[in-house]
Amino acid sequence: MFDLKIVTDFALAHSLRNYPSDCARLHSHNWQMDVSVCSKVLDDNGFAIDFREIKKQMKL
Repeated sequence: MFDLKIVTDFALAHSLRNYPSDCARLHSHNWQMDVSVCSKVLDDNGFAIDFREIKKQMKL
């Protein structure tokens, strides 16, 4: 079994309109995304999946 893992972090900002609290103001949250891929086989290049494809799918 072959396991691949990519970890990335990012920040997002938002506000809750018409919400009676501090969250009505623009504020941010920091997030971490872990993506794991498992494969029983590798392709002719020795890849379970191309990292470029994983990174493309992780874009927000």
